[in-house]
Amino acid sequence: MAEEVEGQTRRAAGTVRRWADELAELARNGPDDSPTRSLVSQVADGGNQAADYLDDHGVQGMAEDLKGFARRRPGAFLAGAALAGFAVGRMGKAGNKAQSGQGPKQDQTPFSDDGSPGVPQRTVRREPGPYPQGTVQPEPRPYPEA
Repeated sequence: MAEEVEGQTRRAAGTVRRWADELAELARNGPDDSPTRSLVSQVADGGNQAADYLDDHGVQGMAEDLKGFARRRPGAFLAGAALAGFAVGRMGKAGNKAQSGQGPKQDQTPFSDDGSPGVPQRTVRREPGPYPQGTVQPEPRPYPEA
């Protein structure tokens, strides 16, 4: 069991290192004055550091460091865990929608006839025009509004 965990840790470190190398290559090929280039370069450096850490300490060392952090700063640990859980949940939900094809249609917008929120009563196709993407052109009213 320990050998399997160690092998998976080495593979994970290798994967993180490959991603970091790809990001570093993107940063090298980007425009010199781009703030994105700087950010991507920093992320690549962090990825290489994380891969080195995994190689040096393994899963057991990472778990021990995480326990120590949780003891020293429980509030920050809980906030980070909640944020990570939220992010993973959103990514999972987005992935499931993408695989099942249940994502929103880009060319239709549902809304109620009376303008109230709730169950859509009709669907209006978006037409190209001067209105921003995602809005529905207002219909002319035959009578003045009160």
